[in-house]
Amino acid sequence: MNDLITKIQNAFGQQHANNGQTQNNINLINNILKSNQSFTQQLEQLKNWKDDPSLSIQNYTFWLFISIGICCVLLAIAIHPIFLLATILSIAFAFYKRTSTKALDQMIGYIQQRNLEEKYQLNFNYNDENQIIESPYNFPLFDLGDHENDIRNCIYGLWRVNDIEYPYMLFNYHYIDEVETKDSDGDSKTEYRHYDLWGIILENFPAQGISIASKQTRACRLGTKWSSGDIRFDDNYQLSGTNEMQLAKFFTPTHVLMLDQAMEYFKGDFYIQADRPSLCWLFNKDVIKAQMEFDRIDTVHDLVTQLETTTMPEYEQLRQSMFTILKEIQSQ
Repeated sequence: MNDLITKIQNAFGQQHANNGQTQNNINLINNILKSNQSFTQQLEQLKNWKDDPSLSIQNYTFWLFISIGICCVLLAIAIHPIFLLATILSIAFAFYKRTSTKALDQMIGYIQQRNLEEKYQLNFNYNDENQIIESPYNFPLFDLGDHENDIRNCIYGLWRVNDIEYPYMLFNYHYIDEVETKDSDGDSKTEYRHYDLWGIILENFPAQGISIASKQTRACRLGTKWSSGDIRFDDNYQLSGTNEMQLAKFFTPTHVLMLDQAMEYFKGDFYIQADRPSLCWLFNKDVIKAQMEFDRIDTVHDLVTQLETTTMPEYEQLRQSMFTILKEIQSQ
């Protein structure tokens, strides 16, 4: 019995020391991130971490008193309601002693974002330079939801292809349909069905007035209907534009093959405004999602490993497809 008590005391003592060290490490990392060093230099400091590297929050006390509270509920049911008072006191004390993970989560979230910005030259924050990117709501692609349509999680960037700059914005399009259904008793009820698409808006596209619409958005047609001459491509998409000469120039066999390959993976709606060279490409691939090979973070070394192995595979594929399209259309 004494050994058990000693082990519990040691566990609580270790918990206190560990959480104190973790909080100290959070403060040190935040100071490094606020320094004038480049992110590469900051990451190098984390790689060479010499002190205790703990980045875990332990809450043994919290879970112990939550367990005691659950036991007291059972005793209140089985023996006497007086145990409900013990339940309230136990749970209240559990939350009082709980160490919050908020500061740790905020630090990890911030450094993960900085890492992606550095690795892919992205900007997660809106600034005045982003005003040159046309609003998604100016495109006829964002009224799929009959209850709500929302653009969120915007990420900004700039590509340079053959010395031409292409500002762009990645985004998540979330829309909601309101559907009237009946329950098992035959009574009417309203359901809200949520859907997500993703896409890119890119400026300075080397063409205007072109629509390649999937079957779900028949309304996204421009004035002149067109056929590419490729039966499979024409069967998958509705082609239209504002000028027959522009359409003939755009939908050459080489371009159609290239677009078909790109849209096979990012199938959706490819729409270029008629009055400005602004492209919106909407599809069902999550291009803003980061893929992490290493999920669990208990130490500074775990954090560094995660940062080094994090990628955005769908974004990389989109970038490759866009570069191929831009280079091909630039050369015509």
